[in-house]
Amino acid sequence: KYILKKLLNFKGLPHRIEWIGSIKNINFFNDSKATNVAATCSALNSFSKVILIAGGSKKGDDFKPLNSFSSVIFETFLYGETASEIAHTLRKKCKNNICNDLSEAVKKSFKKSIDSRKNYPILFSPACASFDHYTNYKKRGEHFKKLFNSILKEVA
Repeated sequence: KYILKKLLNFKGLPHRIEWIGSIKNINFFNDSKATNVAATCSALNSFSKVILIAGGSKKGDDFKPLNSFSSVIFETFLYGETASEIAHTLRKKCKNNICNDLSEAVKKSFKKSIDSRKNYPILFSPACASFDHYTNYKKRGEHFKKLFNSILKEVA
């Protein structure tokens, strides 16, 4: 009984496909810990359709495995050093948007989800390291949460 109770009350770990809330029936997920392509692919396996926010600093990863999730990714909002490289890799498979920073990516992805009238969830799963803008994935994930909260306050 003790183990079952603990499992049922386990909320998961921060920055690991963490559900941070919903705005206008659009769910936001923080997967800032996804610092490589394999981790982002693993996260994409958890969704049937999603708007993906990705990008960050270069690690030399090949972004081609993301192509196999073109049926899951409705559209991408990319930022950071790798934005153009990811967009180039996915160009034939899905629509990509290059943003100046994470703030712009969050705002535009939310607007896209509303405009689509499908309320696609927004997944922040960078597939890259954070060092082009943040000291670590935790700081990046905390910033994503702050951006979510600022939209929540604007909409409320």
